[in-house]
This record gives sequence, structure tokens and C-alpha cells, in this order.
Amino acid sequence: MRSDRVTRWLCPFLTSVVMGGCVVVPYKPPADVVRNQEVALDPANTVITLGPRKQIEELAEAIRDEDKAITVVAAQEFLDIAFLDADITLARALEPATCARVHDKLGTDYLVLAGTVTRRAGEKQGGLLVTFGFYGAGSQKEHVTALATVIDLRKAQLLGDVNSHAEGTMVGVGLFYGLFVIPMTGTSAREGLARRSFCRFTHDRVPPGVPLKGQWLRRPSPKSLIICRARQDLNPRPPGS
Repeated sequence: MRSDRVTRWLCPFLTSVVMGGCVVVPYKPPADVVRNQEVALDPANTVITLGPRKQIEELAEAIRDEDKAITVVAAQEFLDIAFLDADITLARALEPATCARVHDKLGTDYLVLAGTVTRRAGEKQGGLLVTFGFYGAGSQKEHVTALATVIDLRKAQLLGDVNSHAEGTMVGVGLFYGLFVIPMTGTSAREGLARRSFCRFTHDRVPPGVPLKGQWLRRPSPKSLIICRARQDLNPRPPGS
């Protein structure tokens, strides 16, 4: 019965697309990116995982777009070398011995932990009637927030969080023919996250007293880095277990 309902809804829509026609115009809204020195993650209650793989792959691609020479080391290689037992917490990853082992065997300077990507529908106005064509006008906002934590493996140090937020508005206008303006909100948030994370790899604050203009000191891009997924452990282990 469910398939019948889907068919009854889908047929008019597909007929409208074929007979009425529509034009889709994608665009990238700007991303508002903030870097925080304080890290929201609790190392003892945060576990490092491999997935969702698509999220990791998309962030890796966005970072490589900033510098084609960067190699992203496979997350599984990192997990195999970093965690020698069942403890896969961020606290274990931050131990000096773990960081030194990863740096020595993989040659990577940085670990990027991708957090949850949240999507939220915003204000909706108007509406479109889909029959044999598109009629009306409507819009809906969409909010996407992406978070990452950057770790310096050489110093076994949390460098901070990068928070990227993008807001886009989907607009549809129809008078038999339809025009749809679609925001690539998720792409904007991800690219903003990659761009600011990359800046964190390649810029250090100028130490006090150093006669250089500006606040940041440029350093060479890292040759390789690791990207994994961080999630809150709902069943944290007690210390020493």
C-alpha cells in the first residue's frame, strides 16, 4: 500500500518535470568559520572511529583542495598503530607514547577529528503546487554546522576546535515552468571547515617580541595528515579498566 501512495505522489511530479520542465540553479552560501582554543571534546569519553567514511572522505578531499601535495593517511592504519588494545579513546590517542609511535611510523604531524555534521531546517515561507507543472512560490532556509578538532601529534597537544556554519535558502518559483535555486549548504560548511583547519596546520602565532608584521607566522604545509571521526562514548570505561 505504501508503494501505491508513493506512486500517486511521484507520478504528477515526474510528469511536471517532463512536461512542464524546470531549471535548477545551485549556489554556495558563505560559511561562517570560528576557531576556538578551547576544545569541546572530553578526551576520556570520546572514541575515535572510522566512519561515516563518506564524511571523512569529503573532508579529506576538501583539505587536499587547499594543497594538492598533502597526503591523507588511511584512518585504519592510524587505528592499528595508535591503539594496541581495546581503548580507542581520545585520551589514549593523546598520550605522548601514542603520538610518538604514530609520528615515527606514519610520519604524520596532525590528526583531524571530524565531529557530527548537523542539519536543521529553518523558516519556511509560501509553497509550490505540483500538478501538471509548478505553480506558486516558496522558500526554506537550511542550516548546516560542521565541527573538527585539530591535534598536533608532535607535541601530543589539542590545538583547538574549528566550527563551520553555513546558512542557505532554497527558493522555488513556478508558473507551469519551475525555477529552483538550491543552496549547497553542506559543501560550504565542509569547505569552510577544511580551509580553517588547513590554516591551523600552516600558521603559528608570532611569538611576543618578534619583529614581524601581522599576528601569524607562515610555515610549510604538512606532507601528510590523518582524518578520523570522533564521537561521544555512551558507555565510557572507568579509569584503569
